[in-house]
Amino acid sequence: MEKLANCRKFGGYPHENAALFIAEFESYATLHNISPLDDNRIIAALHLHLTGPALTWFNSLSSENKASWEAIVHLFTDKYVDLDWQNPTVMLDSEIFENMSLSSGQSIDNFIANLWKKANTLKKPDHEILVKFIKGLPEQLAFFVRAGHHRDSPSALAAAKMGEAYGYRKAELQVAAASKQAKPSDKRDLSSPPYSHK
Repeated sequence: MEKLANCRKFGGYPHENAALFIAEFESYATLHNISPLDDNRIIAALHLHLTGPALTWFNSLSSENKASWEAIVHLFTDKYVDLDWQNPTVMLDSEIFENMSLSSGQSIDNFIANLWKKANTLKKPDHEILVKFIKGLPEQLAFFVRAGHHRDSPSALAAAKMGEAYGYRKAELQVAAASKQAKPSDKRDLSSPPYSHK
């Protein structure tokens, strides 16, 4: 017998894509001939694919809620797929996404992978990822990418790599506040008090 594909487990953590998990799980159930109409089998299979907070959530459901697959999918979607923008974790992820930028020494691939991961959690459309990606690049490299008028993040990524190869990725210079040096005439004799009368 051929080994059938497995389905990854879902823990209910913010970095996990719940919509992708439930879609993959339904494909897994179809592949294993578990009908969505057979509530007991498909719910039992889901139970075996949950870990961590998601398993705790599942175990806390009432028996009425566990009676139908349709009810489980609805509750799962409410809990893990639909974002609650008041949730502190979602707010934090959103803040992190808005402040992401390419660090010196960080590869462009790593930067966009992190960006895609946060965007996936926050369900950001590609045009927002594209804008954030370009804004997160060093000035000369961002200009090079913008000049190409790219319509999606993968093409902007390719342009950024090309710009890096051409030498447009230069470390942003940090401007330090220079302290004003005193003129020789402004220097006082520190050995005498400032208000001494001679």
